Amino acid sequence: MAQATVSARIDSKDKEKFDKFCDNVGLSSSAAIYMFIKSVINEHRIPFEVREPSVRYNANDVEALKKGIEQLNAGKLTYTLSYNQIAADGSVVVQTLLRDAEITYTGTNVDLTVNRNIDPEVVRRDKTVNVQYELYNSGNVEIKNIRIRENS
Repeated sequence: MAQATVSARIDSKDKEKFDKFCDNVGLSSSAAIYMFIKSVINEHRIPFEVREPSVRYNANDVEALKKGIEQLNAGKLTYTLSYNQIAADGSVVVQTLLRDAEITYTGTNVDLTVNRNIDPEVVRRDKTVNVQYELYNSGNVEIKNIRIRENS
C-alpha cells in the first residue's frame, strides 16, 4: 500500500485545542484524522462523534454536592432565596436571603403479597380445578397490568 500525506492549514490555536483534545482521549492527532478518513470511506458519511466530557467538576463543586447530599440525608436543606425589590428611587434591587428548611420525602416501596388457593387440592386427570389468587399491595407504588404465570 502506497502512503500519502494529508495536510491542511488551520489556525494555530485550533491545532493546539485539537492536539489537547486528542491527548485527553488517548489518541495522536494523526490517528484521529486516520480514523475519520477511514470511517468516511467505509460509511459514506460523517460517521461518528468523539468528544470530551462536557461536564467537569472542580473541588468546590464536589464539596457542594457532598454537602447537599448530607443535608438531604439529614432531612434538612439550606437554600438561597433571591427576589427583586423596587427601591424608593424606582431602581430594582436584588434581595438574597439564606434559608433553611426541614424536608421529608417518601421513597418508593413495592410490597406485594400473593396468596394462591387451589380447590380441590388433589385433582384427577381431566377434572376441573379452581385457582384463586389474592394480591395485596401494601406498598406505596401503584401496580397495574399484573400477569401471573404458573410454571409448567
